Amino acid sequence: MSWKAWFCHGLWPLAGLWLMMVAGCDSGSAPPQVLVLGTTTTVQDSGLLTVLMDEFRKESGIEVKTVVGGSGEVLELGRRGDVDLLLTHSPDAEKEFAAEGWGTARLPLMHSDYILAGPADDPATCREARSALDALKRIADSGQVFISRGDRSGTHARELKLRKAAELATTGENIVSTGTGMGETLRVASEKKAYVLCDRPTFLALKATLDLVIVFEGGEDLRNDYSILPVNPAKHAHVRNDAAQKLAAFLLSPTASALIERFGREKYGEPVFTPAVPAGSARPDAGS
Repeated sequence: MSWKAWFCHGLWPLAGLWLMMVAGCDSGSAPPQVLVLGTTTTVQDSGLLTVLMDEFRKESGIEVKTVVGGSGEVLELGRRGDVDLLLTHSPDAEKEFAAEGWGTARLPLMHSDYILAGPADDPATCREARSALDALKRIADSGQVFISRGDRSGTHARELKLRKAAELATTGENIVSTGTGMGETLRVASEKKAYVLCDRPTFLALKATLDLVIVFEGGEDLRNDYSILPVNPAKHAHVRNDAAQKLAAFLLSPTASALIERFGREKYGEPVFTPAVPAGSARPDAGS
């Protein structure tokens, strides 16, 4: 029936009422608030990210869209304003990011550690090494294959830093670069019976599927620090700063600290992440 027929038959008031009802329904169904978190493959692969984001969603009602990549890639997304908040583990690059004004703050969140994994028979004798640098030298001197992420990630940055300190080459016929995330790099190392630098949480998450064991661990050189960095709205006015600050505050809260502390024990039977400040202690303000 055309609008003329509606009018002629005296039905136009009903049409108006229907339109008012539809408008009323729409006004009460606003979409949930959304923010974009740029984070690293290590946090994603370990399983911790899902635990934290599920709890934040329950508390705040804010939906979190995650973009996962190496720390270098994620920090570049922050520079472009493609994410609202960063969770990375590349301290030198993070300090540069904050110093350049791309982030409003660099807030320590937690730490885990790196390990060196390799074949069970350990042909490079890394188990006998006195330090991580010594272990890397043993791998190079023995001619064994080392698998590198080669992806500008925090793990790759640490590998390059360790190699420089050990006065070792960063490329060569025995160094295979995958250019991929930690999970795929571990799988390549397993297939080639090679050595690899890896964060402990991801190794534990994939351990059952790998033909690799931990051949060296421990020492300050292998400490793996994670920080959160809200993207500066003065650089990118469109970023969801309010939502980002709420997520930052949650990640620094006693609730999140408790989740971080017990995550490894419950899932892997051993601690894997340690919050920067233990649960129950005062935390820094997310906006500082």
